[in-house]
Amino acid sequence: MELRWHGLTPQQAEEWSDGTFFPHLRWEPEIWATLPDVAAELFGWREGDDWAEPQLVMRFPDAEQQWRMQPHVDRLPEWATGRTYRGITGVALTAATARDGAPYVWPGSHRGADSEPMPLTLSPGDALFMHPQLRHSGGLNLGATIRTAIYFRLLKDV
Repeated sequence: MELRWHGLTPQQAEEWSDGTFFPHLRWEPEIWATLPDVAAELFGWREGDDWAEPQLVMRFPDAEQQWRMQPHVDRLPEWATGRTYRGITGVALTAATARDGAPYVWPGSHRGADSEPMPLTLSPGDALFMHPQLRHSGGLNLGATIRTAIYFRLLKDV
């Protein structure tokens, strides 16, 4: 609805594509309601751990092109001051297939394995739970719609 009501300037699209779209919405109850209840338990949540601010991701349609996917691991926020992630949860808000910008993971990369990227097909509401050192990337979106997701990161207590 935010996009429909307020639009998106080219400057916002550029700035937010490397971070979070609509940063002013990150703490809204509707955003946090998408975080699966089981996430904290799966990552071994302990007293003092904190969820970092959510990342609202939008992958706009791309032009078909030769493109070499570059995997990454998520950077810690500056305010984390030496803390590390316990885990990352991604929640699909729209369908994600290899054609429309699905997330790709490099299986076993968090343990040092060298593997080929694997696309993950997700339906709206599906959750992806990742080790913080798992290499991953978004794919090209060759579909006709915007792929959207929300990512949550659990920070360990010091």
